[in-house]
Formats: sequence, structure tokens, C-alpha cells
Amino acid sequence: MSEFDDTTIPEIKITGTGRPRIEIEMETLRALVRIQCTADEVAAYLDCSIDTLERRLKEEGWTGWGEFYKTNNSAGKVSLRRMQWESARKGDKTMQIWLGKQILGQADKVENTHQGDIGGVLIAPASMTPEQWVKKMNEENKDKQSPMPDGD
Repeated sequence: MSEFDDTTIPEIKITGTGRPRIEIEMETLRALVRIQCTADEVAAYLDCSIDTLERRLKEEGWTGWGEFYKTNNSAGKVSLRRMQWESARKGDKTMQIWLGKQILGQADKVENTHQGDIGGVLIAPASMTPEQWVKKMNEENKDKQSPMPDGD
């Protein structure tokens, strides 16, 4: 008989295996998504893995992070947009200009002009093609000097 038999091995009681279950509060998760946090950022904040996020979301009936994020991040965008509009309504000129550019397609008018010698380089105004600029300059300077090249 071996020196070890059934009576010499102590019985070990296993009360649970692995790391304790990480509970995720769904309202906290929604709040993080509303401020546009990524899965990596949420996992770091909640001190869990992205796989754990995915498992908890599936337990709650979601197909995963993508569906949850797409559904819940819009509320954050709406809230931000509301705050921007409110700032513009209260007279914030910077916000009014920014919203005009973003929503109405407005842009700053850029016009480049130059007087004098710049080393043979022509800079046409943004409102003209280089060809239009050359034609205009030739017309204005026809009595002063020889014509400018066509720029071919």
C-alpha cells in the first residue's frame, strides 16, 4: 500500500472560483456613453475588461457594446447641441459663428492681395482662378510693362 491513502488527503472546500463578479450599474454605463466615452475608457473607469462589459450587456439583453453605444450616445449629442444653442442664444458670438459654419455652411471670406514685387510669384485672390488673375493684371498694367505669361 502507498504511503498516501484516502484518509491522509485533507478535504478542500471550494466556495467559489475565479475573480469575484463585477457588477456594472447600467445607469453609470449609460452616463459614460452619453459623454462619448469609448469602450476602453468605460472599462478603465469601471475597472473591468471590455469582455466583461460585453458579457454584462448581453445579460441585459443587448447584442453587445456596439448596439448599446449607438442607442445611448445620441442622448449625449442632443444634450451638447442644446447647450451650444443656449450659449448662442445668450449672445456667445464665437458659438454663433461656429454654429453658422457647421450648420449653415458659412465660411470666412479669404482674399489674398499683394502690392509690389514678391519675387515673381503670383498669388491670386481666392475669388479668382489664376488665369482670371493674370488676365486682370495684364489689363491693369498694359501700359506699364510687358504682358505677364499665361501660366501654361
